[in-house]
Amino acid sequence: MSLYLPNKRERSQRRKLLVATLLVLFIFAFDFFSAGTVRGALRIVGSAVWSVIHGATTGITTSGIFATRSMVAHENARLKGEISALEEMLAHYQADAMENETLREMAILAEKEPGLTASVVSSFKASPYGTFLIGAGEAEGVRVNVVVLSKEGFVIGKVIEVSTHQALVEEVFAPRSKLEAIAGSIPLTLAGSGGGNAMGEAPRGSQIATGTPVRAPELDGRLVGIVGDTEGDVAAPSVKVYVRTPVNIETLQFVYVTTE
Repeated sequence: MSLYLPNKRERSQRRKLLVATLLVLFIFAFDFFSAGTVRGALRIVGSAVWSVIHGATTGITTSGIFATRSMVAHENARLKGEISALEEMLAHYQADAMENETLREMAILAEKEPGLTASVVSSFKASPYGTFLIGAGEAEGVRVNVVVLSKEGFVIGKVIEVSTHQALVEEVFAPRSKLEAIAGSIPLTLAGSGGGNAMGEAPRGSQIATGTPVRAPELDGRLVGIVGDTEGDVAAPSVKVYVRTPVNIETLQFVYVTTE
């Protein structure tokens, strides 16, 4: 039984192959004698199938299914650009508002004391000697030894050199500088350390509160800072007094230069 079945399968497969071969030969023969009728029909069918496939592909492409991600990415890029532009405009507006406020306060200061407003044209950090340049000089009426003030009226420094349209200012608390001052009613000799900071010593038992204004008699009694901290008790031989300029001199854009 097992020997008979494979022979039967082989005869069946051969018969199918023979039928298929005869069918192909018949189609070729019919196409030959009918002057290409079969090929023409196949071309028509193939063209119709291609048209259907191409139409479906074009419809999907133009429907926006695949374009959605590209459109969203393009829109996101456009919105990011607009946000960046608005942020830049806002930053310019805020900078202009701050500058206008500073100039307005300088104008109020000018009502009390003759002088002029000058821009800071070099960084405080650029010099280890506690000096900086301002954008006003001899042509604008700036002279050596005139006092330079912040918009709040605190002494920032004094002019030590003048050129035609610029002047060099030495910070009031420049490193290794000395300044006689009064904190409230207590005299101090302040030693500058730069950056708007200085330290002095008051007599033993001195009571000086934080925030006490500090003035300099040699600068016509003008304010030079406030007491930031004290160190020492009643038993100490002296009280250390730390004084600072109440403005961040490293971020100053404008100063007021006195002319008298």
